[in-house]
Amino acid sequence: MALELRNRISHGLIGITADPFGNRGDAHLETELNGEKRKHTHSDLEHVMRILSHMVWAIGSLSDAARQKDPKKAENAYVGIRLNHLP
Repeated sequence: MALELRNRISHGLIGITADPFGNRGDAHLETELNGEKRKHTHSDLEHVMRILSHMVWAIGSLSDAARQKDPKKAENAYVGIRLNHLP
């Protein structure tokens, strides 16, 4: 989902709506990619950002696990990643 949203914003952004009075609904981005139009609400964007914020820590932890010489420690590090960093 995050990669698709990134591609839509980077290559297909066609509109931004930020209505502080709520007359037109939630603030959102409008995209069109491959002929398909979509609206991405503020809450959709927040959800993706929460997932991506976990990925920063998960990538660092995966690197630490890969450098472990002891397979049991590597396995424990991987389990920690699944429990603590992935939504």
